[in-house]
Amino acid sequence: MSIGNKIKSLRVENNMTQDELGKAIFVTRNAISKWETNKGMPSIENLEALAKLFDISIDEIMNEKQSRSMIENHGIFVFVISILSLIIYLFQSPYSMTLFIAIQIGIYAFSTIIVVIINSKQLRYKNGVYRLFMPVVITLFLQGLLGLLIEL
Repeated sequence: MSIGNKIKSLRVENNMTQDELGKAIFVTRNAISKWETNKGMPSIENLEALAKLFDISIDEIMNEKQSRSMIENHGIFVFVISILSLIIYLFQSPYSMTLFIAIQIGIYAFSTIIVVIINSKQLRYKNGVYRLFMPVVITLFLQGLLGLLIEL
């Protein structure tokens, strides 16, 4: 991901317009536009201001690689736990699907609390909350439906 794309991504994640971002770090909207379209580069002072505003390091802005956030990893974790427990249920378990769903709800709740504590700043924005809770909601719905079908 280019620096311009990273700046734009950070701005959009924080629900800011180019004008609002420019005012926050004391540059023009045109400067923000040039950075985001990779037609210009922010100075080191502006990179410092961006890093401070978004509460990240300059390295994170400059880094071309984009790593998954803990929130995205949480979604992957939820699906992996679901698949593993379903396999265990289908091939190994004399217990009911209800017990497995209850155990998974406990695992999801515990992991979600940890992610919320660690990433509270990211979750202040709608997008962060949506990305955190949607995998859990979808997975529990599908498991409930599958559990009903298996138990019938």
